[in-house]
Amino acid sequence: MESIHKGLIIQHIVGQELQSIWASSPPKLSFWVREKHQSSAEVDFVIPHRGKLFPIEVKSGSTGSLRSLMQFMLISDHDMAIRIHEGSLSLDQLQLPDGRPIKLLNLPLCLSAKVREYADHFFAL
Repeated sequence: MESIHKGLIIQHIVGQELQSIWASSPPKLSFWVREKHQSSAEVDFVIPHRGKLFPIEVKSGSTGSLRSLMQFMLISDHDMAIRIHEGSLSLDQLQLPDGRPIKLLNLPLCLSAKVREYADHFFAL
C-alpha cells in the first residue's frame, strides 16, 4: 500500500476511535491548520478534554516529523501533546524552539481507543 494511502486510512481509523470513546457526547473532531506563505502546518486532531485542548498527531510509521505539532504548541498555552503511531508507548520531554518544555505522549496505534485513559494517567489530569 502506498504510504499516503496508508496514512489516510490510519488517520480515518483513529478518528473513528476518538469518536467512539466519547460515545455519550462525542467531541466534534477538529483539526488545526496554519497557512502561511511557503510554510503550512496541520495537526490531525485537536480534542477538548478536561478543560484543555489536546493536539493529536497520527503517524503511519514509528517515526516522522513533528514540525506541525511543534508549531501548534508554540501558539498554545498547554504543555501536553499526543502522537499516535506504529511505535511503542512512551512519554517524552521535549523542548519547543522558544525554550518551553512540553510532554509528548506516544501511543501505539493499537491503544488509540484508550487515549483518554492514557492522557489522564500520564498527564495526571
